[in-house]
Amino acid sequence: MSPEPFGILLHGDPHLDDDGCDFEAVVKNLELAQQTEGMFGATVGDALNLWIGRLAKKYADSSLLASDGWRLTEWFINSHSAGFLAFVFGNHDSWAAGQGVDPMSELCKKTRVIVHAPDEIRITFTWKGKPELEPIIWILRHDFSGRSYFHPTHGPHKEAIFDGRAHILTAGHIHQWGELTTEQRHGRVSTTLRVRGYKRCDDYAKMKGFYEQVHGYACVMVIDPEAAGPGRIKVFWDIAQGCDYLTFLRGSK
Repeated sequence: MSPEPFGILLHGDPHLDDDGCDFEAVVKNLELAQQTEGMFGATVGDALNLWIGRLAKKYADSSLLASDGWRLTEWFINSHSAGFLAFVFGNHDSWAAGQGVDPMSELCKKTRVIVHAPDEIRITFTWKGKPELEPIIWILRHDFSGRSYFHPTHGPHKEAIFDGRAHILTAGHIHQWGELTTEQRHGRVSTTLRVRGYKRCDDYAKMKGFYEQVHGYACVMVIDPEAAGPGRIKVFWDIAQGCDYLTFLRGSK
């Protein structure tokens, strides 16, 4: 990567073919990303519902067809003018794969997603022309093992402690959001976060008694390779503020 500051608009579980998807928020965030130089896209997965088996009957209650979902996902990925950096598949995305066929992987290839994979992606950012700058390691998963009633980032934070190398650890899946940045005992400053996603109306959550949060659909991670300590990675839950900060930062270099 160029050592110039850049941003990643990290989308929580989109569920684009769900009637509960807040499409107004999706479109607004995509427009902000398109207007911001150096803003890449990424997602923690579950782009679609892809109901299978006994769950397939849920399509009877949906105004969208499964085929609509695939078209929406292609549009979603292609709406990032700087490029779609990473797509890790969630459990819903993986339901489409079987017997040597993986439609989500094929779509990612078609839309030129830079890195895509099921389960986990590890990206190491190194800086062109600046080998003296410390690389930044990012672990992107749909979910990390471990739950805590007290904070939604427990799983990725636990991994940050045990891994000892990663600077950024991100997840989705449970439709909650939160962030924790701290200096670990091994000296690494780690930023762990979970994005909620765009699904606003969730009958499953209501049935199970889970509360639905209002914020945290997505976040912007602004990375300044030449900064030190916690200043290298800043997280914005207000997407417009994150875009403005990245524009300011790039203009001040």
